[in-house]
Amino acid sequence: MQTQGDIAYVIAGSAITALEKMIKDHESPLFLQFETLELAPFTREATQQLASKIAPNLEPLAYRQIHRLSSGLPFYITAIARRTLRLSSGEESNLGNNIPDVDRVNQAFILEALSRDGQIYNYCRYLYDISLQKARGYGILKGILQVLAEEEELTLSEIARRIAKNPPATRGYLRWLMEVSLLSEENKVYFYHDAVLRYWVAHATKGIEIDHSPRRETLSDLIRELEEKFQRLSSELGRAKESEIRELITYFNQQELDGELFNMDGTVKLPKFDTVEPYQSTNGQIEVDALAKGSEKSLY
Repeated sequence: MQTQGDIAYVIAGSAITALEKMIKDHESPLFLQFETLELAPFTREATQQLASKIAPNLEPLAYRQIHRLSSGLPFYITAIARRTLRLSSGEESNLGNNIPDVDRVNQAFILEALSRDGQIYNYCRYLYDISLQKARGYGILKGILQVLAEEEELTLSEIARRIAKNPPATRGYLRWLMEVSLLSEENKVYFYHDAVLRYWVAHATKGIEIDHSPRRETLSDLIRELEEKFQRLSSELGRAKESEIRELITYFNQQELDGELFNMDGTVKLPKFDTVEPYQSTNGQIEVDALAKGSEKSLY
């Protein structure tokens, strides 16, 4: 490559950790030969632009659901949108015709992820098998993936306890799963790099698959479970954000900031608080995410 001109090479893949090691490790022959470009997931707006070209005229809420279910990854967006279009045209749907578009999107995702003819199903099966087929300790790796599919964001010690292994051995297995980009680690907790793969593993490892035309009751149960999962995730993210904001407020100490941050003119002097905590009235009718009390005024 060094002796060639007017030629550009591109390497791409989903095993991000392995690719980065290939081009950033000083012992690799490809060291400093490539520029790293990360392809970030699509935004909600970009997701709608792509999905609307495949399945036009859906309700805005349906496009938001496609973004939520796909995590903004173009392959998943395309697969869900194509299946949604087929369902909208009267093909395959077991929920009837007079249903909201968002329910059709949910049905499309489930058919794609859990039926053998789904693009998402076959991609996840390939990714799962190809990642583990040559690995030592296949059963343990599979066990770790199943544990994190059912309960995400676990620490090393929590995972080790669930698979009945000591932490040093478990760390080695987790490191390998991160090298093939199945798992990620942040703040000492481990989680799936791909939320859709996590959904597939959670069902496939239990033998849950659906055929081309599943029973209406089965489909309704899976849609209900899907919605509960995302509602629970939203609640967890909401509580995490509330905690983050409360921690931020504890650092207020009469600093002066540009008023534009608060949509105000001039500068703003931050108060200093003695306590910052959530509040709920005794009758449960009033709930405040962050109630801050300070010495200058009794209540903020």
